[in-house]
Amino acid sequence: MKNKKYWIWNAVILIAIFFLTVWSIAREQNLALLPSALSGMRIEYAVIGAALGMLYVLGEAFILKNMFHHEKRRVSFWCCARYACTGFFFSAITPSATGGQPIEMYYMHRDGIPASTSAPMLLTTTILYKIVLVASGILFLGLGWGTLGGFLENSQWLFALGFLVNFLMIVAMLLLLFKSALVEKFLRWLFSLRLLRRYENAHRKVMEFAAQYKEICALLLKHKKHAIGWMCISIGQRLCYLMVTYIVYLAFGLTGYNALEIMLLQGVIAISVDMLPTPGGMGVSEHLSLGIFRQVFGENMILPATLAIRVLIFYLPVGISGMVAAWSHFRGKRI
Repeated sequence: MKNKKYWIWNAVILIAIFFLTVWSIAREQNLALLPSALSGMRIEYAVIGAALGMLYVLGEAFILKNMFHHEKRRVSFWCCARYACTGFFFSAITPSATGGQPIEMYYMHRDGIPASTSAPMLLTTTILYKIVLVASGILFLGLGWGTLGGFLENSQWLFALGFLVNFLMIVAMLLLLFKSALVEKFLRWLFSLRLLRRYENAHRKVMEFAAQYKEICALLLKHKKHAIGWMCISIGQRLCYLMVTYIVYLAFGLTGYNALEIMLLQGVIAISVDMLPTPGGMGVSEHLSLGIFRQVFGENMILPATLAIRVLIFYLPVGISGMVAAWSHFRGKRI
């Protein structure tokens, strides 16, 4: 009952944020321009954008399939795709994307895959995702800040916060990898101060994560060469996501900005909303896109462009993933 109420509450929050987003955009934009602008969008580019959006979701499936192969487990790519889609859907509808991995672990367990196998794999995919995400931010700072920094307007602080939080997470992970004893000593000292309520429960969960992370390190060290391949897949996954915005730019027949410039700006938005508590960065992503890409798409095209971008990289993949998740829930056990 408690779990059912949790998901109902999340659904209510998601619907409320969606309608609040539509209302806030309608107040600021001329919606009468939408039909004529969208009619000028080339359908072949929309199809390519939709395919890239789904490849972004399925990138995790390719990584999981490869991991299972090297762990001598016969798991079909279709099953890995189910796990990836289900994880993406529940990440998209839960605050700070916290619901995806526990659900993936549940369905893996239902298929006979123990948590001792699934947890290190899923946490590894998260680490790879974070590293590539921060790398895109470093590329923006190195290659685009001089010419594109002004596009951020008043959103620099949000980008800085998202970049800093993700960077610190990676630093913490690296410390736990190479200086695990030092990190555990620090954690014990921190929790000994008893600054948090339910001190014992919090301490237990953190130390359990530290133990799981050691398993991840063992997995990566065991498959050093393959880990490079997983990183390459994760990079390709991120490129699919960023390329969608440039495809939308081409779909409206616009010129003047190259693929790298547009992808770097989309990367800024991704970093800015990654750690926000709103499901899928909904609301914030749309408003950041309206502000950051206004000069790129122009005053008349910015609203339909933002709508097309968000549909292709979020709403359509969420809808498809949701159908896969629903089918996965009612299917029988199959690997």
